[in-house]
Amino acid sequence: MATQEEAKAKANELFKQHKFEEAIEAYTEALKFGDNAILFSNRAYAWIKLDMMGAAMEDAQKAINTDPNYAKGYVLSASWSYSSKSILMTILF
Repeated sequence: MATQEEAKAKANELFKQHKFEEAIEAYTEALKFGDNAILFSNRAYAWIKLDMMGAAMEDAQKAINTDPNYAKGYVLSASWSYSSKSILMTILF
């Protein structure tokens, strides 16, 4: 059975290959070993690559909740917020 680090390495490699759906599955497998802010934020970024902003925001928030000192969770959350506001402004104006 793989460790969380091995599962993370597999997920990261899939992400580098632009296999974002497979990377999301691999990050999910790695998270079965326990909550990890880095894994949540990496999975959030993979969701962003697939334009799945709601799922990305959920994972960004999980990263923040898991480790409030992990800045990348906040950056991803802000990216989602900025993207949502841009879309709303486009629709309204």
